Amino acid sequence: MSEPAPPATVGEALQFARNQIGETEAATLCCHFLGVNLLALHLSSEKSIDDEQSERICAATMARTFGQPLAYLVNHQGFWNQEFLVTPATMIPRSDTETLVELVLPWLSPRSRVLDLGTGCGAIGITLAQESGASVCVTDISMDALDCALLNAQELDADQIQSVHSDWYQSIPTQWEFDVVVSNPPYVPANDDHLLNGDLPHEPQVALVGGEDGLRDLRTVVAGAPAHLVAGGKLAVEHGYDQAIAVRGFFDVAGFKHIGTQPDIHGIPRVTYGEIA
Repeated sequence: MSEPAPPATVGEALQFARNQIGETEAATLCCHFLGVNLLALHLSSEKSIDDEQSERICAATMARTFGQPLAYLVNHQGFWNQEFLVTPATMIPRSDTETLVELVLPWLSPRSRVLDLGTGCGAIGITLAQESGASVCVTDISMDALDCALLNAQELDADQIQSVHSDWYQSIPTQWEFDVVVSNPPYVPANDDHLLNGDLPHEPQVALVGGEDGLRDLRTVVAGAPAHLVAGGKLAVEHGYDQAIAVRGFFDVAGFKHIGTQPDIHGIPRVTYGEIA
């Protein structure tokens, strides 16, 4: 039996993708590779596409059927109210992390100085900078991730972003002090079954796995924060659904006060915060 002819029109390409991965993702892929919006996609079903466009749509569709994250195939993901460039060197931003942004924004003003540890694609730090006018230093142990964050800052006109290539606080100058430190560190336990599901097998494990118990990097971030915060400065960290009690303990040992935990939109304890004396 001969191979079916590759898609030759917009409509055929959309139908091919739809048969493999469903309506919504098929439309997203086709819009990306054809350079059109959703309305134009559906209004141009009879329009011819070239061989390269056809091949790219087919290849991306099949990659998606084998589990490749959609965000990596189209190189972007929505967060807050903007689209961020993402690559396989960065985690894919998730709506749960917007809880951290919502919590922290009322603490900030254009005079604030913020440290975003383990920034990945920069979604947290850039959003805080744009929404508040604060100056934000973004860091990451991965130079590829940091490059992605800086490209996003440039693309989104976040002029008050600076960067440091650093393993947590290691390369942060000791004389630098911040009003707020934020982080979404790796917090999945090494043998957690969640690592086998959804997009997680394809995301950088260095950005996901927080040691055997998932708490290794949370310990480091909380313990190191007081040395980099001004008096009255605040720390906020994202963590796993069952880690709030342990993380509040880290805050207490580090000398924080007014410690609390903010649930995400699903009611799951997601962000723990505190203020240094």
